[in-house]
Amino acid sequence: MEWLSDRVLNAFGRHTAPVIRLPDKLAADEHIILMHGGFPNRRGHVLIQDWVGVRLQGTQVVEQLDWVDVASRLDLRPGKLANRGQAGDTAALRALLLPPAVDVACLRLRALKERFEVERKDALEAQRQHHIDRVFRDYRDWLDNTQTTEDDPYLQAVAVFTGQTAKEQG
Repeated sequence: MEWLSDRVLNAFGRHTAPVIRLPDKLAADEHIILMHGGFPNRRGHVLIQDWVGVRLQGTQVVEQLDWVDVASRLDLRPGKLANRGQAGDTAALRALLLPPAVDVACLRLRALKERFEVERKDALEAQRQHHIDRVFRDYRDWLDNTQTTEDDPYLQAVAVFTGQTAKEQG
């Protein structure tokens, strides 16, 4: 199944998406553009992501749908969509519908990012404060351990020099 999934995803090439014509589910001037996006961290792990269906009437955005709503409204269950193999001009769809859909998806993702950052702010501040406290504690420990002396001196007998001969020792 993974192989098949990869084949399907790679069948369309980079920066392309399939156009699925559903005249029995959408009006002639009605369109839903399904988009997925997110914000990765600096290590490339996506921390914030979302699916959004942008419904347009003509070229006007009329509704945002989450994945469940899109799947339900279009009945996207396995085996329900048939590939009719009908080619069509997609240039107008791309030129007129994609820009407003991208704008809506970007705004939605930015709002998710803002909520995520607000929710994480206290935890991040606590981590930063913990790190600062640890650095200062480690420095104080280093100062105490390297710049402060013990109360009692360290003594070691290294040699004994005496005038006694070995026979006189008692």
